[in-house]
Amino acid sequence: MNTQVMSQMYKKRIPDDSNDLSIALIICAGIICALHVGKASIAIPQMHELYHWSLSSLSWIMSVFSIVGMIGGIFVGSLVQKWGDKRLFCIGLAILAGGSLLGAITTNFSFLITTRVIEGLGFLLVLVSAPSILNRLTPKSKYNIVFGFWSMFMGIGIAISIFLGPFLNSWQSLWLINAGLTFFILFIIIFKVPNTEINNSNFAKNISLKKDILKVFKSRNPFLLAISFAAYNIIFFSVFTFLPLFLINRMGISASQSGVVCGAVILSSIVGNIGSSILLNRDIEAKKIIIFSNIFIGVLGIGIFLPFTPNILAILLCFLFSIISGLIPATIVSLAPLSSPDKNLISLCIGLVMQGNYLGLVIGPLAIGLAISFSGWTAAIIPVVIFAIIGSLSSLLLKLKKE
Repeated sequence: MNTQVMSQMYKKRIPDDSNDLSIALIICAGIICALHVGKASIAIPQMHELYHWSLSSLSWIMSVFSIVGMIGGIFVGSLVQKWGDKRLFCIGLAILAGGSLLGAITTNFSFLITTRVIEGLGFLLVLVSAPSILNRLTPKSKYNIVFGFWSMFMGIGIAISIFLGPFLNSWQSLWLINAGLTFFILFIIIFKVPNTEINNSNFAKNISLKKDILKVFKSRNPFLLAISFAAYNIIFFSVFTFLPLFLINRMGISASQSGVVCGAVILSSIVGNIGSSILLNRDIEAKKIIIFSNIFIGVLGIGIFLPFTPNILAILLCFLFSIISGLIPATIVSLAPLSSPDKNLISLCIGLVMQGNYLGLVIGPLAIGLAISFSGWTAAIIPVVIFAIIGSLSSLLLKLKKE
């Protein structure tokens, strides 16, 4: 996370080396929350086999998780100022764990989807409040390191879930274990993380939220970045939502083998996250990184889903796809501060970009599920190519001032 963004968003900080345990707990909690994202991908093959639900229906189990964020991402940030970051974080963990627990006790599709909406709300609250906690607890000397680790939580959590999920006897076990882990980390955080609240600064008091939101929406650059983020997530989850099932159907490997391969592939995206920081530090223009990454993952996506691609080559292409796509999200976040029309609107610009992120999380699984249901695995090429082009064009249109 860009330090300038965080310093604008949250002014009050109590950095201290004694907060290392609290920082580690927040990052661990983020990884545990990401388990709830990854569990859907590994559960889909089991649900498809057990209940004969269609792939287009099953795609909602992944997509609906993000609908709350797609609608309310830009507004939830204001709750941090009103309720305090730790309180909002703990409420989010409780909601996420409760939703997972409810989901584990049902085999009714509609009720399961409802519990995923509940989980999504909890995840959004955690995602918004965690950077505030880390910002006020982290000493300046460790700032970039801490937020570097935080940026990897999603990839690590999803990979762990996909690695371990196939070794459990049912998808319900995965839901229950995730709920238990979330309740456990919530209990520790309540007692171990400092409870200092964010004060009502003049910045928070003087803004007119409605006018500022309108100003952000009228601004060109945040909107283009949101489109780029949406396009990235559509492509990423178009490939990885059904990757376990794709490997099982196409290559005939077992569910456990598929989980190991998928986990390793998703974990490799961390290489791209680190690579983005290296390229940016070498003054490579950020929008060029996004444009060329979109072009490469579009080509790689075609190769993955072509019916005549050899199995080993398809797996290799998945690894390359994951690594290169990992360049995009960190680069978009680095551009977000420069997209703001006013320094006081940085947090709202970040909110708008995050809504683009969530929009992609919703559309991606649905797009791939519908394409596969109508025309088979090769049809997955269509959404990958379309949104790779959209992601490239939206980045090309960016006009940002250098810091």
